[in-house]
Amino acid sequence: MPIVWKLLKPLYGEAYAGRTWHRTAKKPLVQVQGSTQSEFDPCYFYKKYSDGHCVDLVLYVDDCWMADTGGAQADNDLRLFRNRFKLTLQDKPKQFLGMNIDMGDDGSVKISASAYVKAEAETYLPNMLDEYPLYDAPSTPQLVKDYEIAARKEHYVDPIFQKNYQSKVGALIYAPPCGRPGETFAIDILARALTFPTAAMDEHANRVLAYMAQNADEGI
Repeated sequence: MPIVWKLLKPLYGEAYAGRTWHRTAKKPLVQVQGSTQSEFDPCYFYKKYSDGHCVDLVLYVDDCWMADTGGAQADNDLRLFRNRFKLTLQDKPKQFLGMNIDMGDDGSVKISASAYVKAEAETYLPNMLDEYPLYDAPSTPQLVKDYEIAARKEHYVDPIFQKNYQSKVGALIYAPPCGRPGETFAIDILARALTFPTAAMDEHANRVLAYMAQNADEGI
């Protein structure tokens, strides 16, 4: 007879664990501390104090980002939330959700995908990064022309080549939301050809990735 185990509490790594934690954290944030959950993004919470200052909090699974102008009031809210769930606090984090974070002494914050694009370049570029010319842009007008040729679907697509192209472009898609908006257009065109890539489109993908790695420290 098979043995079936019944979980009494959510198990980390299960599909529902993230949602269960989010619902658990939401209750004290909203009902106890008076924060408001955004109607557009459930991960975003904010609170405005009577003196006009505010605090913003982003909660994504088990990672949390908090910024405020509220001084002691915001510090107290953070302390309440932190003590309730025994959270680890980093005043100047270096990474958040795969993004590189640079905290300036003047309070400024720079977000980039430096480590990510370097790693992806090592994984997907067919040649060493220093073998590519120094590009001054992620793409050229030829990208759109080559896409239009690929979109005719008049060519044979090798399944292995297609899988590799999809993996490479899929990795590129993650970068724009992580501080690299300048490559969004080129990556969007590349993504349209996921099911009918050509050698020319693959070369364009290599260029975008090489450009990003050559300028890895760019961010917002």
